Amino acid sequence: MLNLKHLKIFTSVVEQGSFTSASNELSMPKSAVSRSISTLESYIGIRLLERSTRSLRLTEDGASYYKICQDFLSKIEKVHEDIIDRQKYPSGLLRISMPRFTNSGVFGELLAKFQVQYPLVTLEVVHSSNEVNLIQDKFDVGFYIGELSDSSMIARHIATYHPILCSSPKYLEGRNWMLSSLGDFANLNMVSTSIAASETIEFTSNNCQKKRIRIPISISVDYSESYVSAILNGAGLGILSSLDCENYFKSKELVPIDVEGWNLASKPVYMVYSNRDHLPLKVRKFIDFMIKEIDCNPLWR
Repeated sequence: MLNLKHLKIFTSVVEQGSFTSASNELSMPKSAVSRSISTLESYIGIRLLERSTRSLRLTEDGASYYKICQDFLSKIEKVHEDIIDRQKYPSGLLRISMPRFTNSGVFGELLAKFQVQYPLVTLEVVHSSNEVNLIQDKFDVGFYIGELSDSSMIARHIATYHPILCSSPKYLEGRNWMLSSLGDFANLNMVSTSIAASETIEFTSNNCQKKRIRIPISISVDYSESYVSAILNGAGLGILSSLDCENYFKSKELVPIDVEGWNLASKPVYMVYSNRDHLPLKVRKFIDFMIKEIDCNPLWR
């Protein structure tokens, strides 16, 4: 196997003009320098240096090989310098996988704040309705709602997703929407992010009982802004996070829809990454930033 150390020793011998000078520069025995050159020549199958007791010169092949080595080692050194610089200053592309859920606008505010703080980092956010493979799909960080299936990833429980069933007053006008039981939801319609005739909603009671109710779907969309807009404009019931609902409830654009004693089941929110060791600085800074921002906001709790 080619050893980069042999290339470094070879270029040093050429530049210093002798084995002795190269051994002094590299702080290694002259015999070790000589063995390294011989090993390199045996590996590539050509003679690089003509040497005698008094002189040392490159062969024709050795001169060509030296130029290649010089250029190669220079590029390697530049890569190392760039990597070291990135460990001092967060920079480069940071790819983030995020579930297609409706409070992505709240995340958008955090992402913008991070980018202002670290302007050399470019953020690429990809929304997906499925749990992605971070390594295979080349993501640095992923966010997930619900329990994770891949235990090999490092997962930080950063918040709890509190879904709220709600509607615009416009949709409720003229409808008998005073719900006395979960079965009454069959008379209403849903705006959904899934393509189906109905959506199954899981409710949890105050004494931890669970029930699943199917509600007919009136509109299916896969884009968060269209989803929220359809709910606001009276297309049907929708599910928003507690974060999203706050301002809409204050403005009375939306009202909560519930049956006494029953709520939508809450789910954990995880931030996931593939390795705890040797994280690029941009990833480490992003993880620390998100944890701090979410911990400081009581709405997330």
